Amino acid sequence: MTTRIETTTGLVKNVALFFAAPFIALVYIVLFPVVGLGLLALMAARMAARSATAKAVARIAKRIGMVVAAPVIGLAAVVLFPFVGAVMLATVGARAVLKGGTCMPGGLRLATA
Repeated sequence: MTTRIETTTGLVKNVALFFAAPFIALVYIVLFPVVGLGLLALMAARMAARSATAKAVARIAKRIGMVVAAPVIGLAAVVLFPFVGAVMLATVGARAVLKGGTCMPGGLRLATA
């Protein structure tokens, strides 16, 4: 014997699935070509990995990619690290204030007036 709550829960679940089904199908339709092209690229890469010239081209492409990516990574570090440092400094300061003046586990204390 089912209770009224179980029947209502099942009804709500079915209605939700009814409305979600077109969006789930849309995701499948959109991702199907991407997955297909990915598998095609994977098969092509596996076949190309068998030849020596493809290995040489891959090694050169890797080197070029690293040369292109290095300045971008360096610029990101130069731009972001001051903010990371400020957040770290604020975190340590907030912990020191909340713990009543102790800053580090070694016993360093903030100067109090």
